[in-house]
Amino acid sequence: MDSENCWNCGKPLVKGANFCKFCGSPARKTPTGRPAFSEPLLSEEPKYIPAISESVEPSPVEEEIPEEIEMILVNRALLKTFEEKKREILDKIDDVSERVKVGLMPAKEAKKKIEDLKEQVVKLNLDRKKAEEGETTLPVEAMISEIMDLKDKISKLEDIRKKGKASEKTYQKVKEEYEKNLQDLEEKYAKEKAQLDVWIIKLKTKEQTLKEEIETLYVKKEIGEVQEEGYKTKLNEITEELEKTQSMLEELKSIISKV
Repeated sequence: MDSENCWNCGKPLVKGANFCKFCGSPARKTPTGRPAFSEPLLSEEPKYIPAISESVEPSPVEEEIPEEIEMILVNRALLKTFEEKKREILDKIDDVSERVKVGLMPAKEAKKKIEDLKEQVVKLNLDRKKAEEGETTLPVEAMISEIMDLKDKISKLEDIRKKGKASEKTYQKVKEEYEKNLQDLEEKYAKEKAQLDVWIIKLKTKEQTLKEEIETLYVKKEIGEVQEEGYKTKLNEITEELEKTQSMLEELKSIISKV
C-alpha cells in the first residue's frame, strides 16, 4: 500500500508525487516509521537567524547636548568674536586720535580715553588666550579629518596609476585597503551625523522659542504688564541665551558642512 496509497489517509498517490494530494502527508515513511520526504529539503546546515528580540538596535541619540560639548561650541564661537572686538577697539583709538588732531577733543581727555581702550585690548587678549587653552577637537571632527585624508590619498593613488608609476596589482591592493577604511569611517560618521542632526533640530526649535519670548515680552511691556526696568533685565537674559543658542547652531552646521 505504501507504494500506491498514502500511508496516512489510504487514498491513491499520484505516481512520482512527494506528497499526498488529499491530506498533504509525505509520500513515504522512513525506516523508523516516521514520515519523510522523498528528497531532503535542506542541502546544508540551517543558518542561524536571530529572533526579532535579538536584533541589534541602533545606538540611541541624545536629545540634549552634553554640557562638555556645549562648552566647546560656545567657547569656539567666542574665539571668533575676539578679532572683531579688537578691531572695533582699535578703530575707536584711531577715531579719538583723529579728533585730537582736528581739535574736536582735548588732548587730556583723549589720553584718558585711549588708555581705557588699550586696557580693553589687553583684557581681550588675555580672555582670548584663556579661551584658546580650552579649545578642543570634537571626536566627530577627528573622524571627518580622517575621511578627508583618506579621500585625498585615494585621489593621489589614481594620479599615480594614470602616470604608470604603480602596477595594477599594487594599485588594486592599496585602493581596496583605503576604500575599506573609508567605508568603515563613513558608516561611523553617519551615526555621529544623526546625533548632530538631532541637536541642530533641537537648537532651531529653541531659537524660535526664544524669539517668540522676546516678542511676547515686548508686547507685554507695551501693554503695561511689564515695567521698563524689568523688561530690559529680562530682554538681556533672553538675548544672551538666544546668542548662545545661535552660536552653537552655527558651529554644528559648520562641522557638518566639512564633509
